[in-house]
Amino acid sequence: MDAEEYLVDKFSLSSKHPNGLNMIPGGREGIRALRRLSIGGDASLTESDEREEFLEEYLKVHPLFGRPNPGVAAMWDDPAYAEAVICGRENRLSADQVRQIRYMAAMGNSIQQIKNLIGALDDGQVSRVLAGRTYSRIS
Repeated sequence: MDAEEYLVDKFSLSSKHPNGLNMIPGGREGIRALRRLSIGGDASLTESDEREEFLEEYLKVHPLFGRPNPGVAAMWDDPAYAEAVICGRENRLSADQVRQIRYMAAMGNSIQQIKNLIGALDDGQVSRVLAGRTYSRIS
């Protein structure tokens, strides 16, 4: 067993319980069970001060944890890149379709008419675009 397999086996929570994570209890008992499964140590709860010390040590070892990658963040600032990623997958609307949906809605077309003309999957897809819940980066 190599180091990666060892770490996956040691730190995988789902492999420790025959019924998976859905069988972990809630509350303090759940925290105790997760600690027992993930660390393998005793099941006593960690106090707040100990947890803060552990987090500080972890962040010293992993200084970029929780911070965005500057290269990726710069690419997401480019509207053309964001458009390509958002609209690039199968079963997604193209950027032109999104613009057409907004235009047709502004012209007074119903969601059903827009769906039929654009070729959207369903009424919900058109409604989400118009509500700004999806494709909000596409202008």
